[in-house]
Amino acid sequence: MDAQKTGSLILEARTKLNMTQKELAEKINVSEKAVSKWENGRGCPDITLLPSLSSALQIDIESILRGDLSRNKTKGGSMNRLKIYRCIDCGNIITATNKIELSCCGHLLEELIPASESDSSIIKSIEESDNQFYVTFNSPMTKTDYIAGVVTSAYDRTTVIPMFAEQEPSVILPQLTGVKLFLITNKNLCYSFFFSN
Repeated sequence: MDAQKTGSLILEARTKLNMTQKELAEKINVSEKAVSKWENGRGCPDITLLPSLSSALQIDIESILRGDLSRNKTKGGSMNRLKIYRCIDCGNIITATNKIELSCCGHLLEELIPASESDSSIIKSIEESDNQFYVTFNSPMTKTDYIAGVVTSAYDRTTVIPMFAEQEPSVILPQLTGVKLFLITNKNLCYSFFFSN
């Protein structure tokens, strides 16, 4: 790890997120002086801090170690090609970054294509608390009409959150900035939303 390159990357990522050194330090449980030392190239973060630093700065660990985002941009681009599949029989939700031939329960699955203009009224509210986002949806969540799952795609990771009929129509997400969110219904309809800030 090159202290100068890694420090410059930490500074760049932190300022892009409009985060102060103190805020970053609090998120990863270090002193503000430690963050300043890294950003000035006078030292590197301890390896045990890399997962929390990666999460706080929304960049992958490999980029922190390298001190640049060049490869991360390629990974982020592949997330733009995310494909979502859902088995109508068992409800399994499967994601891939390339078109694949996939079967489940004896049926060939078709890619779910998000509606060209997703209705923003599907999202009822977004509340932030303790650095997490509580997202509530407008859905009856009955046995015949419900959100079957939520898929989030951000930078280098995808998360699938299954949902079930008669459950609360809400999810808790660790971040929203830079996240593409997909709602999949039990009727295999797909809606997408992007949160840029």
